[in-house]
Amino acid sequence: MDKFQAFGKNITSTFSPFAARTQQYVKEQLGTADDKTELPSDYIELEKRVDALKQVHQKLLQVTSQYTNEAYDYPPNIRESFNDLGRTITDKVNLLSHVTSPAEAQAALTAPPSAKPQPKTFPMPSLAPP
Repeated sequence: MDKFQAFGKNITSTFSPFAARTQQYVKEQLGTADDKTELPSDYIELEKRVDALKQVHQKLLQVTSQYTNEAYDYPPNIRESFNDLGRTITDKVNLLSHVTSPAEAQAALTAPPSAKPQPKTFPMPSLAPP
């Protein structure tokens, strides 16, 4: 009989906490709980660290996104764009003026530009003392 009572106490001691947690969970899910279960302080600290890491990652992406553009240091200058376009048209007209067959004309139109375009960036300051 003692073994049976011990077995009953053992089941009661293991089942009661589970039943209490389940009841609290159901109340929280239904919105009828008076107080919510608090997370352990380790979890709260971990959540703060993850949020801080997420903010750092977002700031890093925000800062580095400008480097994906070719001319990242300043907005494109319209005058430079027109100068580049004029230079390209002038080169193509010069090449087309010397052609004698349609094949040469096709080659002239698809030829790469004769002058390499200048990079659209600020010049480096001189490191030499004045």
